[in-house]
Amino acid sequence: MKKKQNPNLIKNEFMWEEPKKKTKLYKNWKLYAIALPVIAIAAGTGSGIYYGVNGHSKKVDLSTLHLNTQSIAGFEGMSKVDAFEMFLKNNENISNLETKVEVGDFSPPSYNSNGNLTIKAKANSGCKGEVAVMIDTFGQVNLNNLIKTNLIGFENMNQDDAFSEFLSNQNQNLSDLRESVTLDFSKPSYTGGGSLTITAKPNTKYTGEIKITITAIEQTALTGLDLNLEFNEVYTDQQVAFDTFLASNQEQYPDLSDNVQPGEFTPSNWGTAGSLIINATSEGKYQGNVTMKFARMAQTALSTLNTTTITGLEDMNQDDAFNAFLKNNEGIDDLGANVDLTLNKPTNTTPGSLTIKAKPNTKYTGEITIIITAIGQAVLTDLHLNLELSEAYTNQDDAFNAFLELNKNVVDLRGNVRPGEFVPSGYGVPGSLEIIATNDGKYVGMVKVVFGARQQKSLSTLVQTNLVGTKGMSQDDAFEAFLKNNPEVIDLKEYVLITFDEPDYDKEGSLTITAKPNTKYTGTIIIKISGVVRIDLNDLNELNKNIPGTKEISDSGNTELALTMFLDANKDQYPDLSGNVTVNSFSPPTTAKEGTLNIGGTNKYTGSIVVTFSKIPAPEKDQQIVDVISDPDKINFGATMGVNQKLQDFIDGVINGGEHSEEPHWYLKGQLLPYLEKFLVLKEIDYDKFKFLGLFFLDETTPLTDEYIKDNAKVDESIELRVKFSYGTIQEKFVNFSLSFKA
Repeated sequence: MKKKQNPNLIKNEFMWEEPKKKTKLYKNWKLYAIALPVIAIAAGTGSGIYYGVNGHSKKVDLSTLHLNTQSIAGFEGMSKVDAFEMFLKNNENISNLETKVEVGDFSPPSYNSNGNLTIKAKANSGCKGEVAVMIDTFGQVNLNNLIKTNLIGFENMNQDDAFSEFLSNQNQNLSDLRESVTLDFSKPSYTGGGSLTITAKPNTKYTGEIKITITAIEQTALTGLDLNLEFNEVYTDQQVAFDTFLASNQEQYPDLSDNVQPGEFTPSNWGTAGSLIINATSEGKYQGNVTMKFARMAQTALSTLNTTTITGLEDMNQDDAFNAFLKNNEGIDDLGANVDLTLNKPTNTTPGSLTIKAKPNTKYTGEITIIITAIGQAVLTDLHLNLELSEAYTNQDDAFNAFLELNKNVVDLRGNVRPGEFVPSGYGVPGSLEIIATNDGKYVGMVKVVFGARQQKSLSTLVQTNLVGTKGMSQDDAFEAFLKNNPEVIDLKEYVLITFDEPDYDKEGSLTITAKPNTKYTGTIIIKISGVVRIDLNDLNELNKNIPGTKEISDSGNTELALTMFLDANKDQYPDLSGNVTVNSFSPPTTAKEGTLNIGGTNKYTGSIVVTFSKIPAPEKDQQIVDVISDPDKINFGATMGVNQKLQDFIDGVINGGEHSEEPHWYLKGQLLPYLEKFLVLKEIDYDKFKFLGLFFLDETTPLTDEYIKDNAKVDESIELRVKFSYGTIQEKFVNFSLSFKA
């Protein structure tokens, strides 16, 4: 509620209006005396009201006192005293006004209508009349300006609860608010807030609207409740476990069933306790979750079962062993689904075992091992096996497989026996194979299988055609020639001994072949080899018997040189002529006639032939010219170069004629000029045929270089060299050359 205002604190400042007209100056004292009472009253506005002149009273009308009658501010619960005090406050410049006037009529203001205050002159106050003062309406209270503190929601909160909470948060008296407003209430829940909207009714003390937020109802954590969560019973059904939880806590928390629901369920299991998560509903009274725990299912220890030894069987598998165990333990048909099995199979010589281990969290617990007896073995000699094979065998596996096939009526023989010592069938000698029982197999002992000998081939059945002897024929050559006549016995060599008599010219040879004992072959044969046949030289159709004559062969008449020239001319076609021919006679060629060389055969060859050497041609001018130039006793060249000159520049400029391009052969002509009369053939030289090929030292292989000149050349000294040249078709000839050096 709005507090009552102190009227003394509310000021409407109405200024006292001074008369605007100036007082006239009266010269006539009588007129002044008449006006004096009025002036005195007017002057009294600052010091009170004066009335009475010369003892005579005259009442002053209030309307003439220029009172401040402007409206004053109203407020709720305003009384006439409040209004009068506010009027006096507005006219506090008139002293003692409260002794002259009093309240006449008074009507208080309201929020939609003005009030009125009538001020009248008191009796015997020297004043008369009355004035009216209007009191303004006071404003409506805007609801939106009220305190908007959020309300805390609680269970079953209604509209009145919310409104009362709202009023309690205000700092003023609003006891009349309810009748002046309408309410719109949104109820809070556990998951969402609510609201209270307060709307002013029209034409009431209040105006506007205010909306107050109501917080969500605070949920209670399930973990904070004193719930029964531990149970000794076994539960495998979720709903049953949930119903048990609710029933156990119904008395203390009757609303629990409406506010929780079952969550993750772990049923009681063998060896493992069960649990059920109890979750608060999303919009319920509670929040979070708790876990209900209950007992595990009882287990049976495997050690309490019958662990009697089981009899081992051939090819016993895990199921066989487990079924044998179950026969000794009736009433546990569900065991197989609750255990893991490990079988150590029995063998013929060693016992086995069956290990039964309970799976985790099943009806059973623990682990046991059941012994399985060994299967036992039979003696091989008691099986009446077939131990003779008619065929011959050289491979152990073939013989072993043939034995098994012959005894296939004993179906488990394979895998329980293995091959032992093997004696392969020999040529003419039977073979054998030991059959030995495997160490841990079904059988024990050993038997021996025998089989036939390998058949032999008589060497006399082979082709024994005589062989053609050749010079230098070896034993291998003869044997290979024999095999060509007998291609079906390519393996013969490893089974026979060979004796060889080598054939020669005019002498037969032989090849004796004798079979080794107990091999694929038998007997002995002798193959004849004809004597080596000589070749007539006249039958060598591609023999070159025309040899070009040379001046050397003509001048020397050397018989050995002539034979060598003949052999060289035929070395590609008949490389074996050397050592198989001799010279009967030789007539060297001349420029006038051909030469002849009579050759006779020896060793490989027979007969004789005549080889012709062509005539020696007269010397050509080129050769004559070259012979003169290249003769060191006849011709010497020379030239001078600077010690700092490049060798190639010297060669290009001097020897090759570069310094006189109009006469490129000037150097050569100049060098030969002194010799033209002495050697007339030089006058016929064709200078264009001459070609310079390089400067070499006297060994004719090491070329002269710039480096050598740089390191060794000295002014006024010279070095002796050889100039390499060609002339026409004559290549790589040399002439003496003296190279001098200048500064």
